[in-house]
Amino acid sequence: MQSNRAADRRSIQSAIDDLRTANRAKKLAGMRVVGATLASAGSSALDKQRFPLVFLDECSQIIEPSSLLAVGRFHCERLLAVGDPKQLPPPLETVPPPAPVPPPQPSQSTVATATQMAGDGDAGASLSSYHTTDHTLSKTLFMRLCGCGLAPILLRMQYRCHPTISRMPNQLFYENKLLDGIAAVDRAPVVLPHDAPSSVVAAASAAAPASNPAVFTLSPLVFYDVSGKQGFANGSLFNETEIKITVTLISDLLAKGVRSFTPSI
Repeated sequence: MQSNRAADRRSIQSAIDDLRTANRAKKLAGMRVVGATLASAGSSALDKQRFPLVFLDECSQIIEPSSLLAVGRFHCERLLAVGDPKQLPPPLETVPPPAPVPPPQPSQSTVATATQMAGDGDAGASLSSYHTTDHTLSKTLFMRLCGCGLAPILLRMQYRCHPTISRMPNQLFYENKLLDGIAAVDRAPVVLPHDAPSSVVAAASAAAPASNPAVFTLSPLVFYDVSGKQGFANGSLFNETEIKITVTLISDLLAKGVRSFTPSI
């Protein structure tokens, strides 16, 4: 009797799922633009759908098979891949093997011949050589296309970070090609230095609630060099010294009147 009831429940649930899928497919059939995760791109609700333009966001953090699923299934004619290979790679459980040892340097005549064959353009040279020997899942479709000679378009203007914060990654990773679309006054600090100009104080006062009058020395970007022993538990790394210092810093900010609020963007 119990097995029959379990079978009935499974049958009813299956019928409900089929009905939901059919309803979704019917609604999606008339849509010109459909947004979906790559995990749901294989849903039966998208069967027989054709999308000539596929937009892949965060493509530099997506493993290549997932990207190819959306490209191949929907009969893609044009692909717009957006990503930043200077940021985090795809999350993988396995670690790629170490890079092979480079061969000995060729002679001067060989270098000249290779340079002539490659041409004079160097804009795409650094990107085309990026991970070209990587044949693991850590090589994304974004980087494969760059390696095939498709020069990416750099979106140079950034509107998110305070110029002091953006300066460091701009120098370390982006060859000083990034431009700031905002000024320091547009990102008024939550806590102000004691010698802040009156214009900065006024902007911060307008952005922050009246309950946050804190004024003391704090740079927009601060690094704390913390020593401590790294531990591992429950599949995660931790450092107790870093935890204690983080709690101390937060407590200090709260004690000086800083309260959480959502800044204007």
